[in-house]
This record gives sequence, structure tokens and C-alpha cells, in this order.
Amino acid sequence: MGKTFIFVLKGDPTTILDQIRTAAARKRIVFHGDPQGGWFSGGLPGLGLGMKGTFRMTGGKISITVDEKPAVYTWEQVKSMLRDFVESWEGG
Repeated sequence: MGKTFIFVLKGDPTTILDQIRTAAARKRIVFHGDPQGGWFSGGLPGLGLGMKGTFRMTGGKISITVDEKPAVYTWEQVKSMLRDFVESWEGG
């Protein structure tokens, strides 16, 4: 079963999405789409460390739905990782 996380955006959605892509790529996760929405996939799926899901940006927020996560990660760890992706554009 998937889970959705919502984060507030503090800037231009296009710039933020570019920074999310860069931060996610460090974890071998690809974000594909535009500021309206898209999908993500990656990690190390052969080792059971893959993630898949979708995202939407509306009203100054990004909604990220994770459909598959690594079994070894808790939902809180996934939320923390996603928060790092979203906030990386602030240098966070």
C-alpha cells in the first residue's frame, strides 16, 4: 500500500523540481515530469531498495505518493528522504 506526503514549496516550482531531480539522482532515483506532476523511480531495485511513485505540484505544495519503497525503510525514513529532496534547493 502506498503513502502520500505533502511538503510546502518556497520558490519557483521549475527551479525546485530541478533541485529535487539533482538530490534524488544522488540516491539513483529519477524524477520525470514537469512542475504540474510526473513520476519517479529508481534506487537499487535488484537489492530490494527501489522506490516508485508519482508527484504533483499545486498551490505552492508538492504531493509525493510513494507506491513502492524499500522494505528495510520505515515510512518515517522515506518521509525524511523526500523532505531532503524537496528542501535541498534551500541548501538543507
